[in-house]
Amino acid sequence: MSEKKHLSRSGTKKSVRKTTATRKKASAKRTPTKRKKAKSGGSGIFRKLWSLTWKVSLAVFAVLAFVGLYLDSVVRERFDGHIFDLPTVVYARVLNLAPGSDITISELKQELDVLNYRKVRAPRHPGEYSSSSTKIELIRRPFEFEDGPQPDRHVMLHFNHSGLSRIQSLESKGDMGFLRIEPKMLGMLEKHVEENRLFIKREQFPEILVDALLATEDRDFYQHEGVSPLAILRALVVNIKAGRTVQGGSTLTQQLAKNLFLTQDRTLWRKIREAYIALILDYRYDKDRILEAYLNEVYLGHSQGQAIHGFGLASRFYFGQPVQELRIDQIALLVGMVKGPSYYNPVRYPERAKERRDLVLRLLMKQDVLTASQYDQAVNRDLDIQDNPRVASRQPAYFQQLKNELKQKVGRDYHAQTGLRLFTTLDPVSQIMLERAIKKRIPQLEKVAGKGLEAAAVAVDRRTGEIRAMVGGNERVMTALTVHSTPVAQ
Repeated sequence: MSEKKHLSRSGTKKSVRKTTATRKKASAKRTPTKRKKAKSGGSGIFRKLWSLTWKVSLAVFAVLAFVGLYLDSVVRERFDGHIFDLPTVVYARVLNLAPGSDITISELKQELDVLNYRKVRAPRHPGEYSSSSTKIELIRRPFEFEDGPQPDRHVMLHFNHSGLSRIQSLESKGDMGFLRIEPKMLGMLEKHVEENRLFIKREQFPEILVDALLATEDRDFYQHEGVSPLAILRALVVNIKAGRTVQGGSTLTQQLAKNLFLTQDRTLWRKIREAYIALILDYRYDKDRILEAYLNEVYLGHSQGQAIHGFGLASRFYFGQPVQELRIDQIALLVGMVKGPSYYNPVRYPERAKERRDLVLRLLMKQDVLTASQYDQAVNRDLDIQDNPRVASRQPAYFQQLKNELKQKVGRDYHAQTGLRLFTTLDPVSQIMLERAIKKRIPQLEKVAGKGLEAAAVAVDRRTGEIRAMVGGNERVMTALTVHSTPVAQ
């Protein structure tokens, strides 16, 4: 009995051991299967994610490609044609001088003053003159007359009791048979337009203006491809340090893209399109073409409800001078206004404007564009803007007459906003004298006839019948007017 029991227990132990071993084997067999299933499940998720990623990427690429093709067509349509709507610019008559002309030295000085020529000791630049009792030394400005452009001319004009006796060229040291003095710009024919500009070619802008603009707004302009990641990063660092937005990362190309093609909305989608257009512009056109468009497009203030665009018109508006004749401090003022024309308006906020101007001058000195002495001289100047900033002096009666004659003589062939230049017969000196005479006479007549009088007057050349001056009241003077027009190419 005892042996059987022992055998039975022994057998049981073996059976238990065998069962345990069997379970271990079964478990060992099942484990690889679970791992394979887990591995298979992870691989499936990865494949799904990968499939979704490349499909989304393909869709995004297709959308960007479509948007890119559309934006490219929009950019090319505008840049390959007329980029801007340009106003019709009206000029007074051209003053033709020749030996024997009966103009006096005082009359010529009046003409030069009306044209904002600067009286100096020794003329060195276009737009400057000096005078004595019998002579005027003059550097006439370059100008595109009716028959084509003419360069500046450095001349000496000799006078006697009869008038102009000799025109001496100080360049060729010989005598000249005639000299034309460029006409005064009277204003823009189209009055009710949102924005005005004078289109100027890239090579006509002073290089110091370009240097100042790039030093202030986009120092890597000629290196980047429309968008500058370095400028964005630099602006981010500066803004974080300042705790507010004090510097932008947009390139000049991006600013141009925004101004020409987009709204002012501050959205991510607009910024994406802005960058996209900037890349297209940089790819399609050379840097100077882009810079030319920017120099003529940039917003620089308002005048009687009309936006002032471009440095050419802003120069006339604030200083009464062509942009080519501005001093470095005047150029720095305009460049400084690019950041915020309303905030840095020199008429309303002269202290802000001067502080910003001086910052631009410091940047130029740091980049060795200006010497220390030139910087000191520039920052010590006043803002020197016009007392009553305006583009030009429009004569309402004369401009209305001009519109009437354009309608009669040209009719449907006349198209506004195409950049025409109209050369008229108005004499700016005679116009000023006529206005002064009426202004003096009206109060005298009002003492007899009472208040509320209006006056109309017209001065006509008795030999040609051309209108030389006009002041209008209730009456419309219908006298013939000689008009020449030439288009301005962009």
